[in-house]
Amino acid sequence: MTHKNRWQTIAVCVAAALSGCEDSGSTTDMSMVSISPAEACPALIKAYCAKAQACYPFVWQIAWPDAATCETRINLTCPQLAQVMGTRVVGSDLQACAAKLTNLSCEEYFSLSSPMQACGFPSGTLTDGSACGEDVQCQSLYCKKDAGLDCGKCTVASKSGGVCTTNSDCEKGLTCVGAAGARQCTAYLQLGASCSTASNSVPCIPTLACRNGTCATPAKLGESCSATAQDCDKLSGLSCPLAGKCVAPATAQLGGTCGQQGSTYILCVGGTSCDAATKKCVAPSADGGSCVPSGTPSCQAPAKCATSVCKIPDPSLCK
Repeated sequence: MTHKNRWQTIAVCVAAALSGCEDSGSTTDMSMVSISPAEACPALIKAYCAKAQACYPFVWQIAWPDAATCETRINLTCPQLAQVMGTRVVGSDLQACAAKLTNLSCEEYFSLSSPMQACGFPSGTLTDGSACGEDVQCQSLYCKKDAGLDCGKCTVASKSGGVCTTNSDCEKGLTCVGAAGARQCTAYLQLGASCSTASNSVPCIPTLACRNGTCATPAKLGESCSATAQDCDKLSGLSCPLAGKCVAPATAQLGGTCGQQGSTYILCVGGTSCDAATKKCVAPSADGGSCVPSGTPSCQAPAKCATSVCKIPDPSLCK
């Protein structure tokens, strides 16, 4: 796995905007004005991108050149939530999620195995075992997909102690922990809890770090840290070298030099990726353009490289 892929996340939509009603001047009560998914989605995605940037600042920096690009790209998938087979989501559901996501703290945000859990969307109509592409299609509100696949099957998320392969398999507030083949859903450790940096140990919630055996505020840029514990602020991209002071990663924009340069590895940011041949940061392929899975050229989220072509996932094809 490349350095870029290790950090990059693919975002799925959540959140959004304002409700409203009109006063006609009459004394008759007016119900909320209906809103279509297409009308609700832009504000929803604006809130989603803002929350992702606030809580995952470094990952966001790698994935997007600016907020406008994040909003435009992720909005391509938003209307699907109200259009796919089995969904009961309507425009007002997308609209109502806005304040819920906006008011969420990063601690609360990280407790979600899917941002969609913040929305309180109505459950879908598809029963367990049915083919799906979006969580909202399922009665369980969870569409389990194998790594790299756009389609999956409706299933029930695991409770604490249940079997899992990724965090998405777990209920809200739980993370997937353990060695391969024996992973279980477990609650994140909170501030002040005893912790360990040993492999497969239960982690502190991502806003914290395990410092001297206790979940605590991570070390900031320039502060002392442990190279063994790696207790710097990972959400900001900081790491702890042998020198014992938190340092920021070396990064480059489009056209900049990247990859291993002497003793320094330079990461591409802004949605670009490092071309192995030229050691330059290159732009992602356009939708419908050629791509290389886990290589260069890459696709710009939410598009994925399928049969060497960048494609936006289409949940209606999951049957």
